[in-house]
Amino acid sequence: MSDISKQELDAAKADLPKRGPREIFFANYMDGLDYAELSQRFDITENSVVKSLQRTREKLREQNPERAH
Repeated sequence: MSDISKQELDAAKADLPKRGPREIFFANYMDGLDYAELSQRFDITENSVVKSLQRTREKLREQNPERAH
């Protein structure tokens, strides 16, 4: 997912929940925060961060099947 265009990010942003998964994904993808940093920022466990990112990435793959690997 490293070569996502701004247009694709904007479209994904519109389809993700406003809080939680959306914020976690963009803090990871755009700000480069690792799991520990995300865990601290959002006051959740690292396992919750991992699960949230997995679900969000899966949703993005479903929305953009031609980009799925």
